[in-house]
Order: sequence, then structure tokens, then C-alpha cells
Amino acid sequence: GITKQIKSNTLRNIIDNLEFEINSSLAIPIIKELKKKDIDKKFEENFYKFMRLEVEKQLSEFFTSYLVHYYKQEVKLERVIKDIESGSLIKGRCDYYTRELINSIFEKPLQIDIDSLLTTNQEQKTYTNKDITFKEHTFYSARKILVKRFMKDLNKIHLQEFIEKYIKADSKQKDMIERYIMNYGRYDEIKNIPKELRPRVPKEINVFVKKYTLKRRPSAISFYVFEGKEREELVETLKAFERPAALLLDNK
Repeated sequence: GITKQIKSNTLRNIIDNLEFEINSSLAIPIIKELKKKDIDKKFEENFYKFMRLEVEKQLSEFFTSYLVHYYKQEVKLERVIKDIESGSLIKGRCDYYTRELINSIFEKPLQIDIDSLLTTNQEQKTYTNKDITFKEHTFYSARKILVKRFMKDLNKIHLQEFIEKYIKADSKQKDMIERYIMNYGRYDEIKNIPKELRPRVPKEINVFVKKYTLKRRPSAISFYVFEGKEREELVETLKAFERPAALLLDNK
């Protein structure tokens, strides 16, 4: 019979044995296969870099990478975290989503040459399937910077507990804590606020801020970004993160 679909392995063999220019008319399945090939190539090196990090650093970096990417719901976070904690993370068990998150940890921010953008007659660089590499989108690189500011301040004594509570939280709680983390990173850089205008950490989240040793100014500003019902929900979410891990499920 007529084959209507080409298997992934067959398509990759075809790609490996040909050389062609990358352009906008290229079929989506070919682009996807090139992307997977690029992930595999980077992962070969990055997995060993990752495994050489201390466990605490592995947890912090992987969780940061996880929080910023849109496909995080595809990643089996609880399983990966358990494997990291027990030292049993195996390269062969990492799916493409997990591989891409680990690759993202070692991705260097894209450097943009402003002068070249202003040059009207600049020559467009062309790539072939042999030299194409897929850079992380600047949107995710920027989000990663924000999360890293929060993770840098987070008390590492409670890092595993924080991640475990995130895993056990429901989707609304996850959304709340993610937005709070992003806001924290965003407002962490605000300086020179007159003393009389600096918001104080409200008593509702004071225990949370102290427990995780967060900076008080970005913690407070991040809180006041939320209003009305959402602020009440944020308080409940942060209180859940205050409690010992065993109590989180009991109070849901």
C-alpha cells in the first residue's frame, strides 16, 4: 500500500543523508525533526554537565528552567525531581521535554548586535540542515532571569520542601505562586524608592517571607500587585507554602 506517513527514524535518516537550505517553505515535520536532532546533540554534552552539579544546584536550576517554559505541563516534574534527589537520573529516561529543560540551563542568552540591525544592506545568513541550531527564545531567557532572582534568595534549606509543595499544589495555586515569583524577580531591581513610599511586608505573608529568607521590598511589592479576590487567594497559597509539607494535602 501507499505510505501516508514517514516514521520519525526514517525521516531522520533522510535528513542525515542529504544537505539542504533551511527556509520558510520547509515542511513542519522536517523542522520538528531538525529540532529534535538539535536537542539530542546538545543534550549529549549538557546531561553530563548537569550531573556534575551538586544536587541542590540541579534542583534549583531544573526547577527554574521548568517554571519559565510553556510546555512544562508535559514534563513529569515529580519523577524527575525524585530521580535528581536520589541520584538516579538516567539519560535514557529523559524525554524530549526534559532534555530541552536541561539544555535550557546551559543556554547562553542571545546576544543581539544593534549596529548590524541598523545596517540596511546587511547580508542574511543562510543555514543548512547540517549547521542549523535552535536558540532559546529571548522571551524564555528573560523569564529565566526573573525566576533566578527569586531562587537566588530562596533559603536553600527549604528548597526541596518548596518544590514538593509546588508539585502537590493545585493548578490555581501553581499559577499564583508562579506569578508571585515572576513579580518578585521583576521588582527586585527597583532601587531608590523613598523610604516613606516603600511598602511593608503585610502580616499575612510575613511568615512566608521570613521562612524562605526573601527580600522584603520585592516580596511586598509582588504581594500588592494582586488585588481583591486574587490577593486573598494568594494569601491562602503562600500560607500553604508556610506549612510543613505533610500538612499541605490535609488543608487542600
